[in-house]
Amino acid sequence: MFSPTDQPDLLGFDDPGMDDLPPYGVSLYRRLAQNFTGDPIGKSQSLTVTTAVGLTVPDVAVSCVLSVETQAVRLQLDGTPATQSVGLLLPVGQLLTLTGRRTLKAVSLCDTSAGASTVNVLYFT
Repeated sequence: MFSPTDQPDLLGFDDPGMDDLPPYGVSLYRRLAQNFTGDPIGKSQSLTVTTAVGLTVPDVAVSCVLSVETQAVRLQLDGTPATQSVGLLLPVGQLLTLTGRRTLKAVSLCDTSAGASTVNVLYFT
């Protein structure tokens, strides 16, 4: 099993407040800190989601935050199209953080009912 103490400190610092967390908490903390060191890229983009749609990822983006605004959507991250019944269900009001360019490029979103959903996306360097 992975243990953060077996790995070098990738960020060059240790957070003393993280000592009481289980090992997976430390690695998640480091991953988030490493991927969110950059600034937001422009303003958030609004997507209208009906059938399967991917993200238009800016060249310098390495992470993003998705916000489901109007109707639930389904999300696939393996490069296959999401459908109304296949994929991770994201309800209205859900915020989801994604990291890694390959992950961003593989995103597929689909509305879960008739009509269209709105998803806002904010990218980070």
